[in-house]
Amino acid sequence: MAQRRDAYSVTAFPGSNRVEGLFLPVGPDAVDEIANDLLPEIDGVIGSELARITRPYRRGHQWHGGRLDAGARQRLLKDIAAEGGADAGIVELTAQDRIITETLERDGRTPAKEVAEAAGVTSQFIGRRMRALFRSGLLQMRTEVSPEVSGLALEAHLRFTVDAARVDALGQHLAADPSIMYCVATTGSHPLECIVKLPRLSDLHAWTTGTLADFSGVVVAECETEPRQVRRANIRFP
Repeated sequence: MAQRRDAYSVTAFPGSNRVEGLFLPVGPDAVDEIANDLLPEIDGVIGSELARITRPYRRGHQWHGGRLDAGARQRLLKDIAAEGGADAGIVELTAQDRIITETLERDGRTPAKEVAEAAGVTSQFIGRRMRALFRSGLLQMRTEVSPEVSGLALEAHLRFTVDAARVDALGQHLAADPSIMYCVATTGSHPLECIVKLPRLSDLHAWTTGTLADFSGVVVAECETEPRQVRRANIRFP
């Protein structure tokens, strides 16, 4: 699953023998391929559920964990395109652009000289082209911070059962919590899913009861901790 180019994240949960994948398929044919070709061909798969994200409340790249002050968050969230320049705006991808993106996908720290050699152009051209791709939004940068650095060693994946009329209110409520790294509404059996980052396992109960105190009838249908990340935001983990 993690080897597919449209795989955004793949997570294994050893405790429940589950594997969860988030894909960004291009068109309905790619969705059918995942459901009808990819999953049935994997040994050991005994069942699957395909769900679509209907509304994102918080994505991983929007998360700061409450560790940054307002000024730092503002600088990080600043729209690069607002800097202007001739390169800003819509950019049509070229064959060289695809080499650039594929090279950086394998290792985002690849020096510009090596990227230029792979694309058969000069380092100066690579610099100009990457600025254009960044400003257009087609190329984005993301950093994964280790739990030891952030102090948030626990990652818990929660799936909620909630009335359809309250999904949006709960989603917005959770997205306002700095502990929430990821939160989306889906068409799956659990209409709301989130990832919470906390210092330790003993903090999870207090967080759950406190955060959901104003939402009667909401049930944490599933809660899984200690996930093994295989891929996240196009970063592959050993």
